[in-house]
Amino acid sequence: GGLTVGRGGASYLDVVIHNQEGFAGPETIEAENAPVGLQVEPTVIHGNSGVVVVRADENAPDSLGELRLVATGLRGEQSVRRAVRPYTRVSNDTNYQSSRPMRQLPFAIRDVAPFVVQFDPAVVSVEAGKKVDIRLKLQRRWPDAVNAVNIQPLSFPGNFKLGNQEFKPDTKELTASLEVTGGTRPGEYSLVVQCQSQVPFQKDLKSNAKPNTLVALPSLPLRVTVTAPPAK
Repeated sequence: GGLTVGRGGASYLDVVIHNQEGFAGPETIEAENAPVGLQVEPTVIHGNSGVVVVRADENAPDSLGELRLVATGLRGEQSVRRAVRPYTRVSNDTNYQSSRPMRQLPFAIRDVAPFVVQFDPAVVSVEAGKKVDIRLKLQRRWPDAVNAVNIQPLSFPGNFKLGNQEFKPDTKELTASLEVTGGTRPGEYSLVVQCQSQVPFQKDLKSNAKPNTLVALPSLPLRVTVTAPPAK
């Protein structure tokens, strides 16, 4: 197990939260030792699961290393800090739901990502029970990565609704409506979308054939501040 990040792009890690002793979150996940060229946006997770996006700078050098993550939260006025323990799946079979712990979380920065999607602006505020328009921007980094890019929510909390979207081959921006259901707990949330496209790729550098390969990459995160409705 490990994480490979393309320069100028992003990858993600699934995070599972095991709350104990009455702790109900939310938790903020951050990197403890991110090296030069690798960025981990502080990610706020509500509930038992979420994703953390790891991105590499456009000019990041090829590198190998270990990434350490920490989770922090508040129990009343007491700050709680825990190491995030890395695990890896033991099989690619989706019917085999098992994993094993690792001593460390290795990462690699390699090559250039075919594309990257980000929110603009990357921070929005919305009242619980209402909608807000969000804008996404697509940057294609490979000259031949010209096919449509499909967008869908990635591990969204259940109280956030966003329909599937598509960047057509000739578009670089799109606007969508994000709905926050009534009763959503006020606070900060981190949202990420999954971006999928058919990209010409050939692992064998000596081959001229480049068959389309489905590539799935996360967007850079959107930070949403949910506010409570005015008191009646």
